Amino acid sequence: MNSIDTHVFKPIRVALVQRILSHYREPIFRMMCQQVPPAPHFTLVSGETSDSPGLKTIDIRKHDIPVEKGGLRWRLVKNYSLRRPKGILWQSGVVGLGFDTRYDAIIYPGDCHHISTWFSAIVARLTGKRVLMWTHGLRKEKRGLNCWLRMRFYKLAHGLLIYGNRVAHMLVERGYPDERIYVVFNSLDWDKQVMIRERITDEMCRQCRAQMFTHPAWPILVMSGRLVANKRMDMLLEAVTRLAGEGFDANVLLIGDGPEKTSLQALAERLRIADRVTFYGACYDEEVMGPLIASSDLCVVPGPIGLTCIHSLGYGTPVLIHDNPENHGPEYEAVIPGQTGQLFRYGDLYDLARAIREWIVMSSDRETIRRDCYRMVDKYYNPYFQMKVINAAVQGIPAGRVPCGYTQFPPLAKGNPEIASDVITAGANPGNIDNPVSP
Repeated sequence: MNSIDTHVFKPIRVALVQRILSHYREPIFRMMCQQVPPAPHFTLVSGETSDSPGLKTIDIRKHDIPVEKGGLRWRLVKNYSLRRPKGILWQSGVVGLGFDTRYDAIIYPGDCHHISTWFSAIVARLTGKRVLMWTHGLRKEKRGLNCWLRMRFYKLAHGLLIYGNRVAHMLVERGYPDERIYVVFNSLDWDKQVMIRERITDEMCRQCRAQMFTHPAWPILVMSGRLVANKRMDMLLEAVTRLAGEGFDANVLLIGDGPEKTSLQALAERLRIADRVTFYGACYDEEVMGPLIASSDLCVVPGPIGLTCIHSLGYGTPVLIHDNPENHGPEYEAVIPGQTGQLFRYGDLYDLARAIREWIVMSSDRETIRRDCYRMVDKYYNPYFQMKVINAAVQGIPAGRVPCGYTQFPPLAKGNPEIASDVITAGANPGNIDNPVSP
């Protein structure tokens, strides 16, 4: 029996601690709970409701439904937050997990403001448990007290589960061992997206375009998400106006609602482009959103981007974003210039207009672009890939022997794709032979 086998077939019981269970993570949480022996056995531990406005959580009724009927293996704890200083959190019962003999490993949120995590992680280490943290890691290049505190906190863990390669490099530069850094990326409901996109036809896209715009042949620039100030959708409207003045016409489709909607509508009127801007409103139905995004030519987000990037690429639509990584979520790495999208200079309206025009003019092979977008999500930004890496991490397999993603920011080192067949996970990845997490 080789060294991998001794890890793979050990029955590991894992507690996954979260502040709350975000709705978008339900597919990966469900997959964790549905794994069968000899795969790791996961129990979710979290507070019941979110204290962050606009953050949708998983239906609490899933707590009372058996796993085999679609529920979650879910333990509830109480969250106690302090308003001053902001972000400080204590979770009742979490320290006790460190002593709990029902668990061999614990995955904590990597937030150093969670005071209960400090105590629980120390206890867990002393009682011989494997400790991991699932975290964004360091967001900015600058060093300081906050960076120092985070690094001390992360060193309580045997390993970190992080969302991207850029952060992995930053951690290594600050002394964190690379063999303890597991890049898990992020995901949405990949299975559902694949099912929907396989039903989308060219005729369906033509109908969507005709229903949305007076000039459906013009390129469609789409954004799905809340209309908030930091997304800088005003820049997109200004860029479209500038392009129109140069004889290059384009439509804008905004899928979402939010506090900026009224001001953006007024701006479109002032710029005299209201006839080419459609405010679709909030939509949470993937059956509706899929064709809308797939029928668009380019997703444009002038401000910070996160999972909107993965949502768009999952339906085959490339993404245009600015080039300042500190102002993005880690999902920006999925934008490979010239393949899955393009970059423009941060905060530069003129360069935004240039990049829109250049992409539309130069990217005539829509089918090739669509396949490139699919490939990025199908290989790395899906629950199956995440589950492979998380299982390897809890089993103690060194990070260098786990598959890594090839994104805009290069990985630390080439992972070993062969490990995918040795790490146990639940279910099969339907119909995608390119995906390294396929059985």
